[in-house]
Amino acid sequence: MLVDSIHATIERFIKKTTVWAPSEWPPIIKNARTNPRPLEVIELKSTDFLDWKQFSTFFPKILKTETGERVMNSKLRSLLFIKKDEDVDILIFESYKFEECPKKLHVIKKRERFAQTPTLPNKSYERKLPISSAKFKDLSDLCKNGIIPEKFHAEYYGMNSSETIRDCLDESDIEDSNVSDDY
Repeated sequence: MLVDSIHATIERFIKKTTVWAPSEWPPIIKNARTNPRPLEVIELKSTDFLDWKQFSTFFPKILKTETGERVMNSKLRSLLFIKKDEDVDILIFESYKFEECPKKLHVIKKRERFAQTPTLPNKSYERKLPISSAKFKDLSDLCKNGIIPEKFHAEYYGMNSSETIRDCLDESDIEDSNVSDDY
């Protein structure tokens, strides 16, 4: 898949690179490929993510395209809504290739469904998501001890933390008690 080759390209590019802060990722990703052109990076803030769940009730579980093909609502990954006067055209993309011709859904005639919808969905997040207090302490310690360069300190100190957030790292395959003292 295209996304796998992009990930592989980025991994090869950063193999001998040290990434000190999250803000370094966009230029690194963009510069990971130069041929045929650099990768396009669109930076989003946490407030840019929208909650589309409220719109799911406006569609039946099975939709029909104009050609009569049946499409499961749960399988949709990309929709494009185009409003022309009072009509709403809904185009669906069933692949990751937006260059392909999209399939047009049968236009929903029940205008009252759309009349009840807000103009935009709610934001998923009103502010940056916090990290765990333990992770924040570890990052702060790395800054205080000079391991993370000073020019990145403000980025780390500006992160939100919370006692209620727990780290979600997977458990290690190796137990500490199994490690030999020979090392």
